[in-house]
Amino acid sequence: MQFIDYKVYNIEENNNEILKKNIFGSNQKGIVVVYSINTEEFNSENAKDFLEKIVKAIGLNLEQDTLCVPLTQDIPCSFRSLSEFNAKHLFVFGRTPRQMGIQAKIVNYEPVRLNDCNIFFADNLHELSNNQNKKRALWNYLKSVFLI
Repeated sequence: MQFIDYKVYNIEENNNEILKKNIFGSNQKGIVVVYSINTEEFNSENAKDFLEKIVKAIGLNLEQDTLCVPLTQDIPCSFRSLSEFNAKHLFVFGRTPRQMGIQAKIVNYEPVRLNDCNIFFADNLHELSNNQNKKRALWNYLKSVFLI
């Protein structure tokens, strides 16, 4: 007999030391951006340039106003581990809710609120940069939150 019909991911209690080695930004606005980097498709420089364009479009500065968490496939990251960074807005590109330790059905490009944090899941930056409809969905959300 099976009681659980979904995968259970083992999330380490505190993986922030690994995260802190790669993060950048001052996080003055409480905006945390978690994104997967794949050096074959979209290297870290391409990802940073694309993120700068996104953030600049809403009148913010990537280095000052956000905290960016670039992740490779082998770096674990959970929503709980990000709580130390006082995120008011969390953007996750290229990771699923389950990979972030959230056991809920969350659809990409549909924001949710969890523990006083607005969370927005989207495809990885490479796919997002090449798809006009997905960029439009992100832009509509950004406008509704930051350009009121």
